[in-house]
Amino acid sequence: MLFEGGIHIPFLVSWPGKVEANKKYNKTISALDIYPTILAATDIKYPNPEKLDGVNLLPYLNGENKKAPHKVLFWRYSEGAGYAVRKGKYKMVMSGYKKEFFLFDIKNDPYEHTDLSSELPKKLAELKGLYAEWNKETVPALWQDPHAQNLSKEEKKRQNYIDAATRGERKSK
Repeated sequence: MLFEGGIHIPFLVSWPGKVEANKKYNKTISALDIYPTILAATDIKYPNPEKLDGVNLLPYLNGENKKAPHKVLFWRYSEGAGYAVRKGKYKMVMSGYKKEFFLFDIKNDPYEHTDLSSELPKKLAELKGLYAEWNKETVPALWQDPHAQNLSKEEKKRQNYIDAATRGERKSK
């Protein structure tokens, strides 16, 4: 999922003697950071580190670097199924099955209840532009996500359950 329930998940690191125990790090990271972090931890030199989307997290986890590891983060499914951009407190989601954009203030609305896309069109345009630039540098999907074919079916089924619950029914028709 591109919404916070699929992206915003706990991540644990344990490396006795190298990473402080019981420390909580609250800045946003990405699963793409795992590979560069492992490379750094094992002293393996990657030939083109600038080509990696992730960063070495060790300086951040150890407090050597106080900045956020990422100014902007991107996620995407295979072509057309959707994508998301996170910059600061704002997150944009392009829903491939709904064919629409959503904009959220993650800091004040962590459960993404309030779509701000119509209220903040400039912010929405900024995040769309950032995605377009980032996407130019990525390779096309090598296979289609089989989940994409079923998005509309799943959305319809989900909406049926919501509608039934709203009517006070226990099961959807």
